[in-house]
Amino acid sequence: AKTGDLVAVESPSYFGTLNLIRNLGLRVIEIPVDPRTGLVVAALATALRKHSIVACVVQPHFQNPIGSVMPESNKKALAALAEKHDFTIIEDDVYGDLSHDGVRPPSIAAHSDRVIHCGSVSKTIAPGLRVGWLVPGAHLEEIRRLKSIQCPWNGTLSELVIAGLLDAGGYDRHLRRIRGLYAGQCAQTREAVLRHFPDYARVNRPAGGFVLWVEMPAGFDSQAFTQAALKKGISLSPGTIFSASGGLNHCFRLSCGFAFGERTLEAISTLGKLAPHFVP
Repeated sequence: AKTGDLVAVESPSYFGTLNLIRNLGLRVIEIPVDPRTGLVVAALATALRKHSIVACVVQPHFQNPIGSVMPESNKKALAALAEKHDFTIIEDDVYGDLSHDGVRPPSIAAHSDRVIHCGSVSKTIAPGLRVGWLVPGAHLEEIRRLKSIQCPWNGTLSELVIAGLLDAGGYDRHLRRIRGLYAGQCAQTREAVLRHFPDYARVNRPAGGFVLWVEMPAGFDSQAFTQAALKKGISLSPGTIFSASGGLNHCFRLSCGFAFGERTLEAISTLGKLAPHFVP
């Protein structure tokens, strides 16, 4: 890709991805996400009638922040669009191992070699280890060239730690444990939000991962709400940072990555009392 090229992104989409795209001087086109099935492939097909893109960045499994999972039929349809319109699918699959039911969804790469599949232990073990991987598909030589220029060295010590954990079967045992933990924490947090927030608050029901997406009525100011929450020592993410165009101000994201307890319940109760003050 070169400066000015157009990249399709999900809306909402992980803010780190949006920041990276901006820093590379690329333009974005937002494609809506269905709360259950992820990227709306039909909407992407419609956009492709008017626009030419070089890539589509997608989180097909337990999307951050929506929590959606793309069905196999949609993955096949997305792969077919990539073949037809000559673009690359960048599959961000860092949450793929965190299904709440223990079933690991297959990669979009099963349907096309135009997919760059990206994985990491940052969400499953620890972000500080800085260990990730990718399956480059048809882009192996170009990715080798770019890596040799931009990041020629690896974190060998961290890689050896992860390799040892994999060899000993520790990773699978760890996944079985944290899948159940995150499922429980998401369910408890969701129940608390529904209990303490006004009836008009809508909360997703993720099938994996550890984040919740809360949708409030139109006009709700999530940015001001976030600032008010911070003053009370409570951290959350306003919807605007998940939108390339600065929209989604009526939504916000909650993390369920920490153990649910009295402090969490008290924080959600406080947020529920604050929320009506930011609805017009």
